[in-house]
Amino acid sequence: MSTNNKTAQSIVYETLREQILQGRLFPGAWLREQDLVEQFEVSRTPVREALRRLENDELIELVPFRGARVRSFNPQDFQEEYTVRAALEGFAIELAVKKISDSKIDRLEKMVNKMESLLDKGDLGTFLDINREFHLAIYEEAGSSRLVSMIESSWDRENLYRLAFLSSPESLEIEKAIHRDVLEACRRRDGKRARELTQRGLMEVAGLMQEREKN
Repeated sequence: MSTNNKTAQSIVYETLREQILQGRLFPGAWLREQDLVEQFEVSRTPVREALRRLENDELIELVPFRGARVRSFNPQDFQEEYTVRAALEGFAIELAVKKISDSKIDRLEKMVNKMESLLDKGDLGTFLDINREFHLAIYEEAGSSRLVSMIESSWDRENLYRLAFLSSPESLEIEKAIHRDVLEACRRRDGKRARELTQRGLMEVAGLMQEREKN
């Protein structure tokens, strides 16, 4: 692949990925190859490579003879995804809390205060950004870049549905309680408690999301 094609492919990939994760491209939306060629003013090769990368990220699905479509989830997918997340994030936080520094805990407290303010204002987009930063700031203390990468990939796959879910009042209360409790577990260097809180919170969210899908 030439340098120009590689650059074009990266631009298409990063732009579409951002649009999907920010909810500007909804689950089930079609990504037509010719439309993308015209939109980005590039050839078909970088478009096809970008779509393959998004498929590898599990953000889209390639449908034979029809094109690419933003991936949709059903209630069973929610349960499976959150079960995996609970296992990964529970393990990560238990390892991390044993090593976390006082300065990192101070930083986490500032994030929690900011997130609560954003939820009160209804700024869910910015909240999700800081929420992600909050959890990664903890998980990186586990000392496993591979583990953190796996967690990030899982978040990307269900981010759209989480954004929609957070508009419900009951979900906002869960988010506030989880962050405060996890922060306190970090202060006490209580890895077991942090793991229990993280896993319980994720499964509560999964249950509420499933109920919402049924209604």
